[in-house]
This record gives sequence, C-alpha cells and structure tokens, in this order.
Amino acid sequence: MFLMRDFNKKIVIVASVFGAITIAIGAFGAHVLKEFISEKALTSFETGVQYQMYHVLAILILGFTDVIPSNTQKLVFRILFLE
Repeated sequence: MFLMRDFNKKIVIVASVFGAITIAIGAFGAHVLKEFISEKALTSFETGVQYQMYHVLAILILGFTDVIPSNTQKLVFRILFLE
C-alpha cells in the first residue's frame, strides 16, 4: 500500500523544481523566443523542452515508487539527472 511517507522526498523535490524550470523555459520559447529565431530553430527548441519534461516525469515516477531499491533509485536518478 502506498503511503505518502514512502517516497524519496529529495528526488521528488528535484523533479518538481526541474518541472517548474521546464515549464518556464517552454513558456519563454512559446511567447518570447519565437519572435527572434527561425521556425526550424523553434521546433528544435520545443523538442528539447519536450525531452526535458519526459526526464522530469521519469524522475518524478522514480521518486514516488517504492518497488525499486534505494541504491538503484539513486543510480537511475544520477543517470537521468546528468542526461
């Protein structure tokens, strides 16, 4: 049974901060950057923001799961964090 105390708070906090930063960067690209760069460059930027959000979601899921051992969680977090 999942209890709120059964998650890795540090990983969830990092994922939340990265999520907020990703949303801010995406909004910047959609509202400000589009006036200064080409359509091709904007598409590439949007793809990068999408990939960043996928990493955020993966880190968030990692932080909330209690199925994965703690050592493995830390290793996967480091890999996703460095990517």
